[in-house]
Amino acid sequence: MITKVRSKLATICYLSALTQLCCACNPLYVIQAGLTQSEILWNRRSISTVVSDPETTPEIARKLELVTQARAFSQDLQLSPGGSFQSYSALDRDTLAWIVMAAKPDSFEFYTWWFPIVGSVPYKGYFSPTAANSAAKDLQDQGYETLVRGTEAFSTLGWFDDPVMTPMLKNDDHEIVNTVLHEIFHTTIWLPNFVAFNESLANFVGLTGAIAFYQQKLTSCPATDLTQRQSIEKELLLAQKSRERALGISKCLALLVPDLTSLYQSPISREAKISDRVAIFDQYIAPLKKSYPELTILNRAHNAELMQLQLYYTKLDLFAELWDNRGKNWSDFLTVIREVVVEVKATGADPFEIIRLKLR
Repeated sequence: MITKVRSKLATICYLSALTQLCCACNPLYVIQAGLTQSEILWNRRSISTVVSDPETTPEIARKLELVTQARAFSQDLQLSPGGSFQSYSALDRDTLAWIVMAAKPDSFEFYTWWFPIVGSVPYKGYFSPTAANSAAKDLQDQGYETLVRGTEAFSTLGWFDDPVMTPMLKNDDHEIVNTVLHEIFHTTIWLPNFVAFNESLANFVGLTGAIAFYQQKLTSCPATDLTQRQSIEKELLLAQKSRERALGISKCLALLVPDLTSLYQSPISREAKISDRVAIFDQYIAPLKKSYPELTILNRAHNAELMQLQLYYTKLDLFAELWDNRGKNWSDFLTVIREVVVEVKATGADPFEIIRLKLR
């Protein structure tokens, strides 16, 4: 299993370009953002046009139709897709952009960037692996552990009509559905300055929504169409396993991170902290790997990776509890989430704690 990094990259690029004078953005970064976005816009065509084009491969056409179905299904979940995922931009690469993240090796301290609207974020996107690796090297020279990962999709939080792009279609069907629902959730709800809440909640919605998508498809599939039913059942099982695995990762991190935090806050030397964290890491990760041997992440103690995973796997069990508490009703679930967003904006309180209080 490969964890995919999603980001608000396009929003950051657009807003960087618009506000470069006031937030001192690197002009080269802005130029690269503009060139990349120009390529995306230049190549964009409506999905219906691409699907009907005889030069489109059957597999691309099939996956684009799946995107369209997932987009329509998002409205059944009370999400707001706006104009997103109605067009396709063919790119000649498997990675849209490269995301750089950095953290101190002896503390859970992210290096952050700040941008208008989205607020403070612990990642930045680059448009070539060379630029990303160069930025990572600069941060390493400052004493940070760094992580460079590819991203294949983005959300502009409803500011623009996000297209489907080639890198997203390389994934399995259930992962494509998950991604569509994840990104559309960002279009529907976004809480500035609370990245872990936004991403973990969208992760939960994408995982849970993909299961609901295939359950609905199975219900509407004729009992006599055995081939189609088997295909749907396969994707449903994979979606269920993905959610189960995500909850397992979340529970593991909920135990591992506090123990590492205690170590990092202890009075021992920096060198001792970095050495001692290995045993703590292995204590929790070994059982996780045994349960999910397909995991390709968490191969070593590395704070940048752990904190990156925390962005997407924080308290997934809390969202699951709220989901069950509201009778697995999407409208009721999102009503509570919107109430939480309003309260956080008014008080600055921890959104996870507000949900916990609502469940009491």
